[in-house]
Amino acid sequence: VPMGEGYEIQVLDWLWYGYHDREHADDIRRALEIDWQPRALAFIPEIEAKLPVLIRAYEGFLRAAYSVADDAWVEPSADCPGWTYHDIVAHISSNEAGRRARLFRAVLGEGQITDPSLSDIDGWNEAAVAERRDWPIRRLIDEYAAAWNSIRESLANFRPEHLETKVEFTGVATLSIAEFLDRMGGHVSGHAGHLVAASRARRHSH
Repeated sequence: VPMGEGYEIQVLDWLWYGYHDREHADDIRRALEIDWQPRALAFIPEIEAKLPVLIRAYEGFLRAAYSVADDAWVEPSADCPGWTYHDIVAHISSNEAGRRARLFRAVLGEGQITDPSLSDIDGWNEAAVAERRDWPIRRLIDEYAAAWNSIRESLANFRPEHLETKVEFTGVATLSIAEFLDRMGGHVSGHAGHLVAASRARRHSH
């Protein structure tokens, strides 16, 4: 069952719906803890066209994270050497927060975005993951959900000229915001695929 770029599950994974209960239990907890009202958002056509892939990646990652077996989080991931399955979620949650900041700066009209984290991506990733190593998964998911909501709010403020803002990845590439958005979904989906091996469905299917 294809779920996104680099993210594929099997029918046995698809049929395991335990993730659904876990995800909505957290939704209810969050609703009881936070005084928040959703905003009605409207997007320019260029952003509207990119949203389905971004939404699919966001929701697919949640499915993968909530499917991980409770005893698997501290195990090393074969797909991400040096990281545990917990570290993968920490990477995605911290990364989304960084993306939110870059998109917000684009809306402010910065012609080119440079960021200390983009001059040493691997070093920044390692530091962000290490900072979150003791965080419970629930806190990481909360950070991820909050960042995604802020990303959507930032995208609702975009105008066509903002899509040409440049994001500089030092020594790697310089991308327009439009290209940056195109890559966002693939990155999240790929890491969702890395969590599949730790899922309850895989561990309890035999």
